Amino acid sequence: MSPSILVLSLSPIERDPRVLRQIELLRELGDVHTAGYGAAPSGVASHVQVPEELGNWRADYRHFYALVLTRQFRRLYDNAPWVRFLRTHITPGAHDVVVGNDAAAVPLARALAPRCGVHVDMHEYATRQREGDALWERYQRPVVRWIVSEHLTKVDSVTTVSRGLAEEYGREFGIAADVVPNAARHRADISVRETPKQGPVRLVHTGAAGRARRLEIMVDAVAAANARRPGAFTFDLFLMPGEAAYIAELCHRIEVLGDPAIRVLEPVPFDQIVPTLTSYDVGLFVCPPTTFNLEHTVPNKLFEFVQARLGIVIGPSPDMRRYIESHELGLVTADFEAENVAGELLTLTPEGIDTMKQAADDAAAPLGSERLSLPWTTAVSRLLHPEGTPRVP
Repeated sequence: MSPSILVLSLSPIERDPRVLRQIELLRELGDVHTAGYGAAPSGVASHVQVPEELGNWRADYRHFYALVLTRQFRRLYDNAPWVRFLRTHITPGAHDVVVGNDAAAVPLARALAPRCGVHVDMHEYATRQREGDALWERYQRPVVRWIVSEHLTKVDSVTTVSRGLAEEYGREFGIAADVVPNAARHRADISVRETPKQGPVRLVHTGAAGRARRLEIMVDAVAAANARRPGAFTFDLFLMPGEAAYIAELCHRIEVLGDPAIRVLEPVPFDQIVPTLTSYDVGLFVCPPTTFNLEHTVPNKLFEFVQARLGIVIGPSPDMRRYIESHELGLVTADFEAENVAGELLTLTPEGIDTMKQAADDAAAPLGSERLSLPWTTAVSRLLHPEGTPRVP
């Protein structure tokens, strides 16, 4: 009989690229079952769909606040509607391994008592997830801190998305986390395209439109570079729906700048991102460290740029910098100031970009998700096959 692996994520799993990669890889080890919001992802043995209306901690948030302020975290968690629903639909001990995603899943993953153990994948640094949001910091952070200190510290293994986050989990909570970045699958079908010797360098950015990311820095930098050298660059931003007001502000800013070479475009389907990127020359992501998680971000787009065989320009974000410098993928700017970024963009040449593109081609296989996601399969394999060593409760 094949091992039974439950992937538990309080997200719409069929639209969650990181969880979908987990499912694809873990199917090599056994029958994968899922539980979370939305319809069943393809290829799973079974799926428990949490009703959308059970998404809140409490129908009456005054009760939620009272439980937090009196530190009744166990009562708060166990009586959350989605926790009660999943506990009535999943029998404890029914699975060999539970893979929980993010803090909200951790106590439940442990309560489901898998026969071989629990692995948890933390997509962000949980206790600093919404830094700067006063309401979240007062009422949600204490719950998350309780989950991390009382439950995440007791699971069998943990992964997270970057070395900086892993080091902080170790420093603050004593958790030894492995790193699985948000890598894209290796695209052997894509090759390097020579950068045109004449005409503008085609810059591109993809991702969520969040105010904390300060996308206007890149917009201002490209506009400043084009002001110094007219026609030097085009810049397309494919933005996922995020803060609608911020997107509107960004579009207005572009209109005021009056540079028709800068455009905000509709996002493309996930499986079309890399093919779409291949028509560009350089992927751009200059993201100031406005939060701890953004300081240590290693986003999907970095690896999508690699698989599309683009040159890459980033700001001095430490965890992204490691990949850029170790594989010589592109340019790391000295700071996050738009005028300085503009000056560094103007140092790009077609020959230099072609060198970056070739480096991306060389790095495409080692930076593909097939290799970088191995800590997931390694962790679950160790739980399923502990080489005869009894597990300690």
